[in-house]
Amino acid sequence: MEDARRRAEPASATVSAAGPGIRVAEVMSTSFMTVKPEASVGEVATLMASAGVTALVVAEQERPVGIVTDGDLLRREELGNVPTSQLWRTLFSDDRTLARAFAKTYGRRVHSVMSTELETVTEDVPLSEAAQRLFTLGVKTLPVLRDGRLVGVLSRSDIVRTLGRLGSDAQSAIASDA
Repeated sequence: MEDARRRAEPASATVSAAGPGIRVAEVMSTSFMTVKPEASVGEVATLMASAGVTALVVAEQERPVGIVTDGDLLRREELGNVPTSQLWRTLFSDDRTLARAFAKTYGRRVHSVMSTELETVTEDVPLSEAAQRLFTLGVKTLPVLRDGRLVGVLSRSDIVRTLGRLGSDAQSAIASDA
């Protein structure tokens, strides 16, 4: 494994109540873990479980090449959870799709199971836009880049923590106005 930095609190512990002005850089986790594509699936599962994270960025030389999530590890031979396919579906699937499904189930290295269609965000993006992307794309984590290099990760839990702080700020503002 390349880097075992633990996720920490977001970069900014205090967030103003001016929600639309918040940028990803204020909320993202700047302490995170990455793994190399050659790491074993077992090592990654152990690391994710011990760190309490649901995703790890797969990186080479500080540049993300993919992401491995808990969802990528659910349909595994070791669990007895081998996907079944109906013969008629294989008739309409191309060889690459079938090979990818096989590799995700039986692959022993991260490069076989990781998602390579990586969605990323830059640190200057408004948090509202990043939150919308997480929702629309149906992903839980977005790697944050600066000049193509990984500088943080933004997860749904980072946004929920921020919402909690904003909610308590907003509640006190409402209460004082009343």
